[in-house]
Amino acid sequence: MKRKATKGILAFFPAKRIKTLLRNALTAGLWMILPTYLQALMAINTDGSQPDNSAMLDVKSTDKGILIPRMTQAQRDAINAPATGLLIYQTDNNPGFYYWDGNNWVSVEGAKKIDDLID
Repeated sequence: MKRKATKGILAFFPAKRIKTLLRNALTAGLWMILPTYLQALMAINTDGSQPDNSAMLDVKSTDKGILIPRMTQAQRDAINAPATGLLIYQTDNNPGFYYWDGNNWVSVEGAKKIDDLID
C-alpha cells in the first residue's frame, strides 16, 4: 500500500504524532499558567483551617512560633533594595527587631515581650 504524498510539515509527522505533540504542548502550557491562578492565600497550620482572607500567609500554631531572619547590622545594611516593611532581628550592637520604613532601618523599641506590643 502506497502512502499518500503530502506537502509541508505534515509530511514529516503522522497524525498520531501531531496529536501527541499538541497534547504535550497543551499540558506544558497549563503547568506554566496554572501557578499564576493558584497564587492565592496560604495557611500553615496543623488543624487544616483556611487562611484569613486579609492575609497572604496565615501561620497558626499552639506550640511553636515564627522565626524572623536573624543577622548582624553589617548583613542588614548589605540588603540590596529592601522592601518597605521588611522585618529582621539584629543580633549585634543594639540587638532587636528592625524594619525598613522605605528610607531607614527603624528599631521596634520597647517590644521585649508580646504584652509590650498590645496597647
